[in-house]
Amino acid sequence: MKSSDVKHLADLAYITVPDEQQTAFEQDFEGILEHIATLTEVSEEVDTLPQYYHQTLREDIQQPRNPAFSSDIHDKLLKGMPETENDYLVVKTILTK
Repeated sequence: MKSSDVKHLADLAYITVPDEQQTAFEQDFEGILEHIATLTEVSEEVDTLPQYYHQTLREDIQQPRNPAFSSDIHDKLLKGMPETENDYLVVKTILTK
């Protein structure tokens, strides 16, 4: 890497490189570029999961009501909420478009 390249990169990054640190920056940038060159040689076909790995999802099925709860639990929950609308709890909006 040339001295002019380091000065150009420093200008793009809005930093000042003192003349006494110029050669150190040149060596650092050369090391970075060498590392990037080795990264481009890495194969992209490597699987991150073993070949035997297979993810299966369970089928959605409706579960029977839990007998520990009374049949009017839904109504009792909604009555205890500060504000409801159409059988849903109304909460404060935190996200906007």
